[in-house]
Order: sequence, then C-alpha cells, then structure tokens
Amino acid sequence: MIQVTCPTCTSQFSADEQYAGRVANCPNCGNPLTIPAVSTGAPGPPPTPSQAGAAATRARPRHGGVSVAGFICGISAFILSLFEAIPCIGLFVIPIALPTTWAGLVCSTVGLVHAYRGNRSKLFPIMGLVFSILAMVWAPLVFFLFLGGFSALGLAAGSGF
Repeated sequence: MIQVTCPTCTSQFSADEQYAGRVANCPNCGNPLTIPAVSTGAPGPPPTPSQAGAAATRARPRHGGVSVAGFICGISAFILSLFEAIPCIGLFVIPIALPTTWAGLVCSTVGLVHAYRGNRSKLFPIMGLVFSILAMVWAPLVFFLFLGGFSALGLAAGSGF
C-alpha cells in the first residue's frame, strides 16, 4: 500500500501499488493528483508550478448544479409571487409558483448541504433559500390582502358610496 497525501487539502489515503504513477482524484476534495511510485510515508514533493496550474484548470466548479437550480427556482418563484397580486393573473400563476417555490427550497437545501461538505461557495444556495422563503411568505400575504381589498371595494360599491 502506498500512502498518498493530497497537496490541495492535505488529506491522506492509501492506494494499491498497482496504481503507482497514475493520476487519481482525491476522495476528499476531488482534485487530481499523481500517486507516487514509492511508499515513503512522507508526503510527496510539492507540485511544480506547471502541475499546479494544470490542476487549477481542472478544478471542480465553485458552485454545484443543484445550488444554481435552487437559486433559479427561488428567484423565479419570488418573481411569480409578485404577479399573484394581480387578481386575474394570480389565479393562473399560483399552480406554477407553488411547485417552483418548493423546488427552490429543496434544491437550495440540498445545494447548501453539498456546499458545506465539498467546501464550495454557499452564495447560490443561501440566496435560493432566501428567495424561496420570501416567495412562500409573500405570495399568500399579497394574495389575501388584495383579495380583501377588492372585496372591501365591492362592499363599498354596493352600499351606495
């Protein structure tokens, strides 16, 4: 067994000797590294600048796809919730806005968990959660406030004012 230390995250793991000299991904951070030929027990030499540059170009993205999907669903749900204030349009928007809000909540939560585990940016999942929660709170509030306002106008119109 060969002891391998990742130069990026300094985690250590073991590899079979048959994989010596091959490129593998670190199980912790996913960055590519070369398994050394000899098991010295000490970490390998630091990567040369050309190797570090090559590893940086193949680095994992800062944002996961689920995080971006949660952000897009969250901001879409918030925008749709603004249209729910218009009575004629609101009835048609609600069946689209509710699943979009729930999708934003679920995707953003899953993206936030992945961001914490993979040491990634937490901006998109947090913003997706914020917009989804705002849409969840704003939509019923605005809908019922406007519905109550229009019903009050109807009562006022019927009383002779």
